[in-house]
Amino acid sequence: MKKTLATLSLFALLPLAGMPSVAAAEVNCEEPREASGSLSEFTYRRLTRIQEDIAEEKYSDAIEGARKLLPKVERNDYEKALVYQTEAFAWASQEDYKNAIPAFVKAIDLNALPQQQHEQMLNNVGQLYYAVEDRDSALKYLKRYLDETCSDPAPDAYILIASIYVDRKQYRSALPYVDKAIRARKDVPETWYQLKLAIHYEQKQFKQAAEVLVTLIANHPIKEDYWKQLSGVFLEMKDDPESLAVLALAGRQGFLDTEREIENLANVYLFLEIPYKAAQVLTDGMNAGIVDKTLESLEKLGTAWQMARENAQALSVFTEAAPLAADGRIWHRLGQIYIDDENWPKAEEALKNALAKGVNDRGETQLLVGVAAWNQGKTDQARSAFLAARNDSATKSQAQAWLAHLATEG
Repeated sequence: MKKTLATLSLFALLPLAGMPSVAAAEVNCEEPREASGSLSEFTYRRLTRIQEDIAEEKYSDAIEGARKLLPKVERNDYEKALVYQTEAFAWASQEDYKNAIPAFVKAIDLNALPQQQHEQMLNNVGQLYYAVEDRDSALKYLKRYLDETCSDPAPDAYILIASIYVDRKQYRSALPYVDKAIRARKDVPETWYQLKLAIHYEQKQFKQAAEVLVTLIANHPIKEDYWKQLSGVFLEMKDDPESLAVLALAGRQGFLDTEREIENLANVYLFLEIPYKAAQVLTDGMNAGIVDKTLESLEKLGTAWQMARENAQALSVFTEAAPLAADGRIWHRLGQIYIDDENWPKAEEALKNALAKGVNDRGETQLLVGVAAWNQGKTDQARSAFLAARNDSATKSQAQAWLAHLATEG
């Protein structure tokens, strides 16, 4: 708790005399609240000394000093709020939260501190109430903090609110807060994803639960529990036909040590439409010598790279896979990628290889050969390819249009 308490050094919080004397009665972030008074040189020196006692872990001296100072600042709400805040830090620094809370609350209730300190104390009080298991008060102050903050809210505040709602089994209320917390941090703690997982699972939102588990597996691939939970979630989705693709994950052990386990993880990524991750998993497996470079595995890898719009990687993989296939389907895919990249000579070569090995969509392949030839200025070869494509009912109209275009060019 000591690390999560949003404390700031009082040396940074204590302004010298002469601060403007304007109090904000309502939250207006265009004109944020300011100190309600100014700080005298005497009070500044005394508070600085108390802060030094806190830094030296002389907590009793600090608390005694704060309480002796209170009568001397009775007529200045701003100074009084700073004294209460300082006393609260002294209690909190020794993890005596039950005494820290009332001191913070007194400082807040004076409504005399500037915006940043006001926000910080609301957040601190919410966290402290949570630490002493007063969930109602924690929720009150954390929500007030979110309502009154003019800066980006601390993600921990969202998580504490979500945790309170989960404790109360109010999962629908908890979900928006955990999602906001996750979006607000780049290095998301594992426990936050676990909380989100529990929320989805309790609401029988199995697809969303599966997505969270895939994230957890990606970050912690050797944790067996996550694989078992993912298997269980997809079994819960048995009425969804798409879930059949990953039912093989049930009862897995020795995760990521075998070819099948790596391919299963890649299948999960493809199922959830995260092709780049699927490609990375398969590539790592092949580089480690766990996944054999078979036609099936290479075709899956090439497909993942192509879906991820990583054409260079897809071309490299499909080029390796094409000679292994009994037909020309992979040469055809190579030709399509080369056309996307406007590499017309390579496209023509790949598509002709496809025709030589045999393809089901022969008319389309002939049509693409014609396009590749035409873009290289090979008019006669393009015409021959379009004439061949015209014999296929599926590409007849397109081929005729190209032939008409060639006729106009002379």
